[in-house]
Amino acid sequence: MKKILLTLAIAAASLGATAQQLWTSAEIKIPITKKFTAAVEAEYRTHNGFSPTERWTVNALVAYRAKSFLKFDAGYKFINGYLEDEFKTKLRDITEHPKKPYRHYYTPGYTMRRNRVYVSATGSMKLGKLSLSLRERYQFTHRIGKDYTRYYINSSSADNDFSVDDFLTSGVEQERIKVAKDKHVLRSRIEAEYTIKKKSPFKPYISVELYNALNNGFECDQSRYTAGCSYKINSHNSLDLFYRFKREHTDRANINIIGLGYTFRL
Repeated sequence: MKKILLTLAIAAASLGATAQQLWTSAEIKIPITKKFTAAVEAEYRTHNGFSPTERWTVNALVAYRAKSFLKFDAGYKFINGYLEDEFKTKLRDITEHPKKPYRHYYTPGYTMRRNRVYVSATGSMKLGKLSLSLRERYQFTHRIGKDYTRYYINSSSADNDFSVDDFLTSGVEQERIKVAKDKHVLRSRIEAEYTIKKKSPFKPYISVELYNALNNGFECDQSRYTAGCSYKINSHNSLDLFYRFKREHTDRANINIIGLGYTFRL
């Protein structure tokens, strides 16, 4: 047991050294009947570098186990996201603006709120100590519109060497609107979980999940690759530690994530 805990601690430390974001969550599961379970979850994520908040969410769901190998769930999630300060530079028409063809923008960070509903179906099967599952989830997300402010300075140089104070004191202020937007996504996840031994509290797992945009030609705009291990403390409490590699295909961004989750079951 001590060797296993030491191994997990070393793994967590090494993942924390290379990760870019931290995802944490706490969940309460409430059994209603033998087949129905309700749950409430709160989640907190950081931006790159662990320091600024990326978002926090509150999630409520109901799950129904129709068969030992088939489960359905439906839920609602409120998302409060934080956008970081943004600096951008655009090249204007040189013939019209030969002296100052570059426009530098500064947008102070602001919050964006979203409402999400989803339904899922999960099928599973056992192959000895290995458990395989496939989850298909449809989710609808409504992004609430937002008024925000940005500033710009025209310059002859392509280098944006202006400070925030420069933009606030000398820049031109613009009132902008981030319009409301709806998004339909099909999330497909396949997961493999391994049982070390019958009474072992540890269960390592790996998973792959694809995000397919239904309102954009079924384009895969995100994929996630996860390796983790759950630890059952007792019949009521459990922990989950994982590493996740997230690839955002639209923005061509790769993000390394370390996550820690806690679950309490009544």
